[in-house]
Amino acid sequence: MSFENLIRKELRGTTEERDLPIPDVVRRRIDETLVELVGDASTADDIVQDGPEQPLRRRASHSTHRLKRLALAIVFLLLSTSVWIASNPQTVESMKPYLSSIFGWIGDKGVKDNLPLQTTGELPILAEVKNNGYILRIHEAFYDGLQVSFTYTFRKEQGDIPSGTYVMPDFQLAPSAKKLLGSTNKFDHGGLYDGYEAGVVKYFVQKKLPDSFTLEVNVPKFGIDTMDNPGNYTIRKGDWSFALPIKGEDHSHTVQWDKPLRAEQEKNSFEVVKLRMSDTAAEWHLRLQIPLRMRESMSDEKQYLSYKIIDEDGNMLEPSGESTKGHNTDNTYPTTADAAYIEDVLTHTPPIRSGTIITVIPMTRTITTVDGKPEWKETPLEGLTIKVPVE
Repeated sequence: MSFENLIRKELRGTTEERDLPIPDVVRRRIDETLVELVGDASTADDIVQDGPEQPLRRRASHSTHRLKRLALAIVFLLLSTSVWIASNPQTVESMKPYLSSIFGWIGDKGVKDNLPLQTTGELPILAEVKNNGYILRIHEAFYDGLQVSFTYTFRKEQGDIPSGTYVMPDFQLAPSAKKLLGSTNKFDHGGLYDGYEAGVVKYFVQKKLPDSFTLEVNVPKFGIDTMDNPGNYTIRKGDWSFALPIKGEDHSHTVQWDKPLRAEQEKNSFEVVKLRMSDTAAEWHLRLQIPLRMRESMSDEKQYLSYKIIDEDGNMLEPSGESTKGHNTDNTYPTTADAAYIEDVLTHTPPIRSGTIITVIPMTRTITTVDGKPEWKETPLEGLTIKVPVE
């Protein structure tokens, strides 16, 4: 079981595996951290990266065992808190004495640029629950047809959460909310701010919702870790469940094309299946098919699949959440020559202005050494780049 799945099992219990994907910005920071670790371990060998959702695996040795423990601890810390705040504490100092909007602090670019946010004054409180010495407050919320999103703070009733402590509340949709929202993809992230945890939770939905509804969320526990003893996290139980009234309007639409957006190269194929947009985000449904033997050899060669979305000016659109699901067309062993691996990708970027053409590139990523230093090498899959007209 991977370290990420272990955390999910301990914190999430029997909830769906897709309930807590890793935000892509966090995944990239994990990548950077692992590259640094590889650089520190120039004498270590056989570094294996199974995929973007898998933690680093290493052979057992004195140095590599130590690095493995360090890598796992760092991965958990990055999963548990806001990467950019952890690496830029001066950002926190510059925003004191209080936050006016958590969306404005750690929200993704699409929300910051396109949603009216409070810029002065104290945070509103939409819901508040106290239990077992901790207070959960919900501050902001919206629905725009593509996502239901809210911000929160989690703090002690007495005193502050110490600096260097990482907190992950366990937000679970109540049965009524699951029925209301239908199939969802959830992404959440947060960071310690001035003695309390603050964060953003968002559910991307696939169905039309009423303009006003009540979102019931259960919070039966939270995970906590400290920098003094990283990786030895604890689970604390309680009940911080809440019911949140939400108002919004469905501003989402699906982009239409005259013909399917599909590219083929030998036995490889890539397709932009669907593109949905709202005021705050664009949701991309992608599908890649490659020979299963190629997928298996990628693991042996320390490669994994990645996807880059670029605007007309050559700027990469910053992902704000990605989940992947892969399956094999033939699970027999040994692998048959015509067996394929199919990966379905759901990724989110800021919204895209109409009339532009976006480039979507599937690629492999590999750890390489340049001038004695390790770094990630990106290689586009030949012949599979797709130009996407957005109208």
